[in-house]
Amino acid sequence: MIFCCISHLKITCATLLLYFLPMAAMNREGAIYYGDTHAHPNSSFAYTTASLLELMSFDALNQIELINKPLLLMVGDKADTAYMSEQAYKRASGTDTKELFRLQDSTHIQTYFKPSVVAQVLGKLEEFYKKYV
Repeated sequence: MIFCCISHLKITCATLLLYFLPMAAMNREGAIYYGDTHAHPNSSFAYTTASLLELMSFDALNQIELINKPLLLMVGDKADTAYMSEQAYKRASGTDTKELFRLQDSTHIQTYFKPSVVAQVLGKLEEFYKKYV
């Protein structure tokens, strides 16, 4: 058995695989979408030093409680990122008019292009805008 020593912990390679394989699967759909099927011909897919630092320090939930207007969050019901929308919904305490709308049969990336999901998005936006704008 091969062991990897991290600090005082001994972790087997099998444990590392169990941890990292789901992350790879989670990112696979995005990598295919951005890197292959919908890649921009001028994109290098590389972070610049400045953009990586900005990305790492960005906190979408910072001051979310200041939103005091109607708020609509949409998330795919199969999205690996759903927990982020759920956290945002819980922390958006500045408005009583908020909704977390789950898009049926959709991952995060599929919300961009899957016709049945795009139809749900457009329908919900129309309903929301007619009611609050």
